[in-house]
Amino acid sequence: MGALTRVLAAGTALLAAAALTAGTAGQVAAAPAARGAAISQHSAAEVPRSATDTADVWTGYVDTACSTCHLRYVNANFKVPTISCPDSGKGENGAWVSMWAGLDGAHSSDQTVEQVGAEGWCVTGQSGPGYEAFWDIYTSSSTVQHEVPLAIPVSPGDSISVSVYYDQSTSTYSFLLEDNTTGAGWISPPESCPSGYTCENTTAEVVAEAPGGGPKYGYNLADFGSDTFSGTTVTSYDGTKGDLCGSSSDGLWSSAYVYEVYAGQQLAEAGSLSTCSGPDGFTVKYLASGPVYTP
Repeated sequence: MGALTRVLAAGTALLAAAALTAGTAGQVAAAPAARGAAISQHSAAEVPRSATDTADVWTGYVDTACSTCHLRYVNANFKVPTISCPDSGKGENGAWVSMWAGLDGAHSSDQTVEQVGAEGWCVTGQSGPGYEAFWDIYTSSSTVQHEVPLAIPVSPGDSISVSVYYDQSTSTYSFLLEDNTTGAGWISPPESCPSGYTCENTTAEVVAEAPGGGPKYGYNLADFGSDTFSGTTVTSYDGTKGDLCGSSSDGLWSSAYVYEVYAGQQLAEAGSLSTCSGPDGFTVKYLASGPVYTP
């Protein structure tokens, strides 16, 4: 029995539960690898509750639950972007882009972001772009950073499926990532909300991000060309399934398009949602990196 098979067998119950929710299952990777030296941190992005608005670091779509509602599941498919990082596009800490799906983090009242995805980066002195898959329960505290790179090598063009699922019965999260190109995959053990924080489960988002706080903190947006998210779905606590367009028939959640702006310059844009009658998607496009860093 191989290492991946042994890990999969040990986590059969959790994987089965996630598969029922996500509709996918795959092999599970071994323990995450240690994070390299040149790695950013993810961040929340305050998104006003309107149909279209700007965000510091996110470009994509955010669903916000009604005042008495909560969301428990979000998923998306995308490809690991091929990034280009000329020196003219790097900030003090390089140029980065992350593609991910997650819960929470869209509003100023949110204390956490629960997310899983893949990212690429270029930093000064590095011979070429780096790429990795990751999961994260982000908090605003510098002492509680939960981001973990996954022991699944990913390459530009790989087809990736991700999901985040909140189990109301155990108050824990499951994070799932599959590389459909290589057949590798990973699912987390049950993860609790960090001690001292409240995970609201009131938003779900599928976005491209300039991580680390974006150009404001020296993390410019890497030139990723364009990328397409597809097959996205959202589920509420009561089991209502829907899409990023919102749940207009019963008002359980509403949708907002957000795009990254820094110093008055729009850095990325997202196209219209492909459908509002089932799993949907959209294409996100790079526009600009941010200010040039001069040592």
